[in-house]
Amino acid sequence: SVVVPGGQTTVDFPITTSVVSADATVTVTAANAATSKSAQFRINRTYMRSITLPANIAKNSSGSGSISLNFAAPTGGLIVQLSSSDPAVTVPATVGIAAGATSTTFAFSAGSVENDTAVTVTGTAAGSSAAARR
Repeated sequence: SVVVPGGQTTVDFPITTSVVSADATVTVTAANAATSKSAQFRINRTYMRSITLPANIAKNSSGSGSISLNFAAPTGGLIVQLSSSDPAVTVPATVGIAAGATSTTFAFSAGSVENDTAVTVTGTAAGSSAAARR
């Protein structure tokens, strides 16, 4: 329950959500002895679970990363848009995940850098995203 302190008309409170298998509308209701008020919000299905990269990426090398989903890709598959925070690490612009699959791999290449550099690879699909930093 949430208590509104005397003299106040509003109070903030946290709402914790979980991954849902389908978009859902949730209703929150506040009530006292005299009245009640309700508000709705949406929890959207999030496909992207994680992106994984090797622990170390050597300059002038290539390797593979993986993409994991919370749910199986829908009929027709799922296109994941990839990006790298550093132009020295190139990833494909998009990677397809086959219908029914929950993961896939992608190839990357690392160019030459003068110093150790952190890089973040981000994947976005169907309004959700995941990232890996190395």
